[in-house]
Amino acid sequence: MNQNRVILVTGMSGAGRSFTLKTLEDIGYETVDNLPLSFLSLIINPDSPLLHPMAIGIDVRTRDFSTNKFLEQIKKLSQRDNVQLEIIFCDCDDDVLARRYTETRRKHPLSSERPALDGIRAERMILKPILEVATYTLDTTYLSVTETRQILRHQFSLERNPQTFIQIISFGFKRGMPREADMVLDVRFLKNPYYDEQLRPFSGEDLPVAQFIENDSLIKPFLDQIKASLSLMLPRFDEEGRSYFTLAFGCTGGQHRSVYCAQTIFNWLKLSRHQIDLRHRDMVSAQGI
Repeated sequence: MNQNRVILVTGMSGAGRSFTLKTLEDIGYETVDNLPLSFLSLIINPDSPLLHPMAIGIDVRTRDFSTNKFLEQIKKLSQRDNVQLEIIFCDCDDDVLARRYTETRRKHPLSSERPALDGIRAERMILKPILEVATYTLDTTYLSVTETRQILRHQFSLERNPQTFIQIISFGFKRGMPREADMVLDVRFLKNPYYDEQLRPFSGEDLPVAQFIENDSLIKPFLDQIKASLSLMLPRFDEEGRSYFTLAFGCTGGQHRSVYCAQTIFNWLKLSRHQIDLRHRDMVSAQGI
């Protein structure tokens, strides 16, 4: 299946599409950037198998690009028996994108003489239908280059692995939900260590906070239900050949409750044969304590 694997890489300009293509090339994909949509059917010919898995970059600057043409091509490719199609949508918060354009002194492709933010908003409206059909959203808002590369290498590796790759994320709702999450669990119902001044500087990785959360009568049945659900879901994902699954735990600030829950489930899943990655998106470690 790897030989017939085709990944279309698209998304917001400045959100990491070129970097994504470069990373996929590094791990063994044949890559083509800014391919005109009308050429897709020539490169991915139903009468001849692909020699290598392919990653193809397409965005609003692509010649003859339109949302409808893109969706038509996706539909045609999805109907082919000899193609395993995936769509990566590179995304990022509008304000962060605007800051990136300001820092690099580049002009957004749709902004013309207007501010970059106007072009970003116009592009988001054009790409919204494509985002809705994407198989994976890569949100680079809070990711470093190293983290982005690691996620792509894990989730789109060409090495044969019968198990689903699992990513666990903790986050704070006040900074927005992670777009890449397949399942989001809201743990704000748990008692909040933030309101204890002695616990506030710590994180969910620290023993005092862990003990506080473990004293909540709801934490054990909640985590037991998560473990039971994953025990049912993951074998089915493995059977279906699903490549990746992202589970996110969210609390208000992403410092205490979500970190504790994500860490606990991560430690439990390490006993399985799955590849697992843990990322605390918004956690700030206690300093000077």
